[in-house]
Amino acid sequence: MKCAWKVGINDKLTIQHSQELDMLIYEYQKAKINSEPRRTREFKLNIKQYHVNIKTKAV
Repeated sequence: MKCAWKVGINDKLTIQHSQELDMLIYEYQKAKINSEPRRTREFKLNIKQYHVNIKTKAV
């Protein structure tokens, strides 16, 4: 959201972040549906790390 507010919702960077986050959410949901607790925890960590990375790369 911060990226979209800073550079615009149609900016290439905003779209890239959105697509990366969509992929992480999709993988998390797949792991959860397949009842793979280890993979679910792994994706939660990936999403948290992605959020930290976004903060450090803030525009």
